[in-house]
Amino acid sequence: MRGLICLFLLLCMAWECCAQREIDVEHIVSLSGVSSEEELDGEDVERLTGLLRHPLKINVASRSSLLESGLFSPYQAASLLDYRSRNGDILSCAELASVDGFGTQYAALVCPFISFYSRNLPGTVAEDTLRVSSELSIRGGARLSDGLPEWNYGLKYELAVGDRWRLSLGATRGRTDKTAFPSLYSASLLYEFRRLDGKVVVGDFNARSGQGLAVWNGMFTTGLSEPSAFMKKASGISQVASFTGSAAYTGVAAEFGFSQLIVSAALAFPGIKQARSRPDRMGMLPLVSVRWLSRAGSVGVNAQALMQPLVKDVRPRVSYVRTSADAALCFNGVNVFGEAAYDWIEKRPDVLAGVDFSAGESVRVAALASYSRMKSHRVASSAIFRSGSGRNHSYKISADAIRYPVAKSKDAQLSLQVKAVAEWEWKSQQGLRIRAKVADRFRTWGDRHRLEFRADADIPAGAFVMTPRFHFLRCKAPSYLGFFDFSYGMNVFKIRIRAGVFFVDHWEDRIYAYEYDVPYSFNVPAYYGRGVWTSAFVSWKIARWVRLYSRVSYIAYPFMEQNEKKPGRAELKLQMMFRF
Repeated sequence: MRGLICLFLLLCMAWECCAQREIDVEHIVSLSGVSSEEELDGEDVERLTGLLRHPLKINVASRSSLLESGLFSPYQAASLLDYRSRNGDILSCAELASVDGFGTQYAALVCPFISFYSRNLPGTVAEDTLRVSSELSIRGGARLSDGLPEWNYGLKYELAVGDRWRLSLGATRGRTDKTAFPSLYSASLLYEFRRLDGKVVVGDFNARSGQGLAVWNGMFTTGLSEPSAFMKKASGISQVASFTGSAAYTGVAAEFGFSQLIVSAALAFPGIKQARSRPDRMGMLPLVSVRWLSRAGSVGVNAQALMQPLVKDVRPRVSYVRTSADAALCFNGVNVFGEAAYDWIEKRPDVLAGVDFSAGESVRVAALASYSRMKSHRVASSAIFRSGSGRNHSYKISADAIRYPVAKSKDAQLSLQVKAVAEWEWKSQQGLRIRAKVADRFRTWGDRHRLEFRADADIPAGAFVMTPRFHFLRCKAPSYLGFFDFSYGMNVFKIRIRAGVFFVDHWEDRIYAYEYDVPYSFNVPAYYGRGVWTSAFVSWKIARWVRLYSRVSYIAYPFMEQNEKKPGRAELKLQMMFRF
């Protein structure tokens, strides 16, 4: 393993790298359709972080690539392609805002993740020129808890040959693994067919169609506090480039476009990576999706089945067969979407329908209703109001009601949960920002009420920013968390230091707080007990081709009773990224 690492390092030092973009959590939050960092999904963070480092070239990207990125809805992708065919390449964020279906606000959000590279401008690279680029990430971490050391490491290598070939390899050792060898692996190879508007992926891939009722691997955000979270942006077949590939399908997948028709098909083998230790979990999962796209949106049909286990001398059985029909259409700025699915083994229907529209220049509203005979019945709504001079004020309100057909406890005949959220944000022209959030959740079983209040601010002074936060939560008993966050950043060197205190006596009252971490990592610890913590995150561009990331943290519990006191914990993470 050491020899392999040294070989990669020598290769990296022999090449020259290009500039890279830093992680922008604010843009990731906005594009993910959540209201705060704590509600983010780790897979979304990894995907969008990759796009920040390798922006999507929207002027040369195929329809399949536009949808695969997850940045655009089917309507936005069709509208962008239509604009390109009639007016030529898009050369600025302002021009992108003029494309039907985008607007100034969304164009500003998506611009850090895209490139306006054009082959039609003087001095640009010819279409048949072959470019080779690659990136190597090496990371490791050590943690000392109650005197016991734990450590892990990860490797990820990405290679791109032109605009058609992309290779990704990853390996990770977990903290609790008993051997020094990696326990999680990821590998994928993608080839794009430019003329057929298609792709083939061998290895780890994602398959996401419709609104996720029939074909959708991995997790997706369940919070509906933002209108942009209501309608999911299906990416079809997409390559997975990660350290672990734990949420991905493994097998072979293909996607091709024929005029306005996109056909996706795949054959995955769930559990194949654990086949040696758990052969009873290995299965075979075929899936297919056919989608028709137009300027008005998309209509599709999807099917997926799981057969397992694939064990010698054991007859496999069909675990489930799901089919669905979905549509996502746009009429004069009003998005209407829905999907109806049926599980043929469990005899269970699932239905989802929603709408998302602008009610005037400063208001956006979304509503959704879903039904599942066995899971839940849900009604949700959300609205964003922007007002004030220069639109520096914004107000968000959302309400979510869920009824569960199966009782959650013996005492609750009606299992109902209702959650309401109200948020306020104010920005000044000098960069000062103040945010406040109030949320209350009521349910008919267990702990009935869960009240939450959070307030924070960003106070800039040149390259220096201070962020204080106060967080109050009450479920079983009042709980408190507060911290001061100090950050200083230039292109070459960035540092972020945080110090905080928390008083949380019950696990049900735990408070989550997002922490900056090394790239492709997602860290949202739950604070419980009575203690203090501090952390420091550093990003340092050592040379043109290498950047170092590090994070060190320490947590202690000095305010707890002696018989309840928890051991402190210290942690160190290091990651080197080489681009060549």
